[in-house]
Amino acid sequence: MKIEMQMKVNIPREISHVSDLQMDAIQIMIEHLSDMVCYHHCSNILTEIENGVVVVVEKQTRQELRSNPRKTIQRDFWEGVIYVAKHLEDKYGDKVVGPWTEYELGRITGILDGLRMFVGGEQIKLNS
Repeated sequence: MKIEMQMKVNIPREISHVSDLQMDAIQIMIEHLSDMVCYHHCSNILTEIENGVVVVVEKQTRQELRSNPRKTIQRDFWEGVIYVAKHLEDKYGDKVVGPWTEYELGRITGILDGLRMFVGGEQIKLNS
């Protein structure tokens, strides 16, 4: 299973007061912060599975999801979460990538939204 994780933001070059080198640095920061948020959500899912809050199932229909009071996750999606978390741990090594407190996550997403707005990208609303 291959999961594409990189989200590219098209940076408009008409922002005249910012050099190409600065724009490249901003793009790298956007990618890093996006990875931090992604790792946080993967980590939360893995923790909920380990604590028994979420149960891994093979497949579920929408009807089964509605009628089941327990939180569940399909096995293929769960394997994707593990893959992404491992990939980010390998990518950043000993650097801190999360998980974060709600306060820290709020600061990270705020910075990320500000950078995306600056380069003309879209804001992402997270319901966490």
